[in-house]
Amino acid sequence: AGAGRRLFWRADGAVHARLLGDFAVGRAHRMGLAALTLQRAVGDACRGDAAFTYGLPNAGALGVFRRLGFHALGEMNRLTCVLRIGPYLERVLPARPSRAIDRLATVAARLVETASRPRFAGSHGLESVEVDQRFDRLYEQAQRSHGFLGDRSADFLRWRFMRHPAKAYSIFGLIEKSSRELAGYAVVQSEGDHAHVTDF
Repeated sequence: AGAGRRLFWRADGAVHARLLGDFAVGRAHRMGLAALTLQRAVGDACRGDAAFTYGLPNAGALGVFRRLGFHALGEMNRLTCVLRIGPYLERVLPARPSRAIDRLATVAARLVETASRPRFAGSHGLESVEVDQRFDRLYEQAQRSHGFLGDRSADFLRWRFMRHPAKAYSIFGLIEKSSRELAGYAVVQSEGDHAHVTDF
């Protein structure tokens, strides 16, 4: 078991927290006691050097965290936008759909998606960007408008995503056309036929 250090900002300044990472227990010992012992030890070790400790447990680990006194603050939901309809039609239709049906369904989905897309009246554009000082300025603006915020500085984003040893990420910025300032961003990881928005 382990815990990583994370920086947060609140109204009175910066605080350090500990994020409980994955924990692994050998299959023969997965009866609760080993997991409880591990997480209790890590929690005790973090208590002295962090303002708070938190985790993002999966359903199988939730019981362990609750036994240790953690409280659920909310749930994370996975949202999916289908970009190509064909592979999904193949799963539910008895016969392989024709290319024409695939194209028609994809066009219909694009029309619905386009109709619901926010409008920026031409003042902003979406571009592939490098992490630069504009990200720090955006983060400083966010600090002023949020009472509590996790670190999203340029240094953090470079460390967390651009220098990842095993995964490749792309960052897309919502750029204000006249000032070239950053109004928002999304970090995307492509994996086969899927693209995961991992941070925004």
